[in-house]
Amino acid sequence: MSGICIVGIGNGGCKVVDRLAGAIGGPSLVAINTDARALSASRATTKIQIGANRTDGLGTGGDVDIGKRSAEDEGSVIKNLFSDVNLAMIVACLGGGTGSGSAPVVVKAAREAGATTLCLAMLPFKFEGNDQREQADHALAQLRGLAHVLIVVPNDRLSELVGDRSVAETFDGVNEVLASAVGGIFKLITQPGYLALDLANLEKALQETGGVGTLAYGEGTGPERVRKTVESLLVGPLVEGGRVIADARSLLVSIMGGPDLGLKDVGDVMKAVEAKARQDCHIVMGTAIDDALRDKLSVIIVASEEKPEASEEPEPPQIPEATHAVEKTGRGKKKGQTRPEQGQLGLGPADKGRFKGVDPTILDGEDLDIPTYLRRRLNVER
Repeated sequence: MSGICIVGIGNGGCKVVDRLAGAIGGPSLVAINTDARALSASRATTKIQIGANRTDGLGTGGDVDIGKRSAEDEGSVIKNLFSDVNLAMIVACLGGGTGSGSAPVVVKAAREAGATTLCLAMLPFKFEGNDQREQADHALAQLRGLAHVLIVVPNDRLSELVGDRSVAETFDGVNEVLASAVGGIFKLITQPGYLALDLANLEKALQETGGVGTLAYGEGTGPERVRKTVESLLVGPLVEGGRVIADARSLLVSIMGGPDLGLKDVGDVMKAVEAKARQDCHIVMGTAIDDALRDKLSVIIVASEEKPEASEEPEPPQIPEATHAVEKTGRGKKKGQTRPEQGQLGLGPADKGRFKGVDPTILDGEDLDIPTYLRRRLNVER
């Protein structure tokens, strides 16, 4: 394999890859799953079954540890997958065992192989429960430190985008939007356009301005296609009514149309995007021509935050000297021996010591590695 590799992990990620099969040509389409039956039905060009000895060809039962170990069991196979890959686009649904457990292993293998990694992670619906959300949050914390760019897409927002449909139609619509986004980024760097971006341009844009991103998607047809596209793109549920675009540090804009796509169309879209974005926003854009999009305009934006710079480790807390002596007559204490009052103890952030560099434990958005009295701002009294 060489160039670009699109990988789906677990049932959700693999379904997105299946939607791309036949729609785009060129990239290696890979499906990674523990579920042998689902894998056999996949349309991916390369299929990797993981955890055969752990799951007997079934799912993980929501067990993240089984998902992680299943991917690690096939570590050499996964690593070889990225041996000649420049850009790895990895898609996973978080919350379940396979996606949450395997995705960090796969992304890490791709990055260690030298590939630029773009990970698209879908978060579970609210109705799926707290357990799945907690597992998704934990996986998200790991992926944030591994992927060059992490695009987070809550399924609840996607369902708002596709409208009120049946369960089957909603999931189908969600997969279609995600496949369009991944395919759009691929087409941006492989198909000709007025303002094309090559792989080197994309790698630089992702590595220098990447961080945690949000996906925005809009399309329109007919004479009013630019207006329709801009309206659905910049004020839709995926970008929280436009707030995400307005706050973004960087924007990667992919504009796709048919042979009738004009420079005025491109200019009008970019004018609307720039008006919404902050003045110091770093914007990278490109266009692609697709014969299948005649009379249609499709725009995808990856809105990213800048990765925070590494902060210095806090100094170990200093315990101040006692300001007065405490009389003690009990065993082991001499009269006049000084002892610091509890209220005088320095309760600052503790040095992580040998655990420095270990991924934080995230639960409901809270870092559990931070002591409770700091997270809840408690005053410790004597």
